[in-house]
Amino acid sequence: MVKISEGLEKDIALDKQGHYPHPGKQSFEPKGRITYTLLDKNRSRFELSQFSELTRNDIESTRGYQQLKNKTEGLGLSIRLEEVEVEGDGVQTWNELDEYVDDYPRFYTVTISGWSG
Repeated sequence: MVKISEGLEKDIALDKQGHYPHPGKQSFEPKGRITYTLLDKNRSRFELSQFSELTRNDIESTRGYQQLKNKTEGLGLSIRLEEVEVEGDGVQTWNELDEYVDDYPRFYTVTISGWSG
């Protein structure tokens, strides 16, 4: 979250200029929001077991999240932390598994929004 906080203003400037590479269907249009996927130490998506007891409140109470929240609020922007569950349906994509598993992982995203292009 510290890296997100450090690069936030640069990312917002890129979005306003139409140069921020938004994930999913690749688009460089200004959106007025950026969604970051939380990563682990190896720069891979930070996935948690469905059985993990780590909650959204646990993440929101970390120093890194609080730093990002304070910066976001200082810029007059909104911040939202969301949990995304990965489900297997036979088609492999970023948010889906291609095989049946007993333990569906989940991951978190942070969306910063509130500016116009």
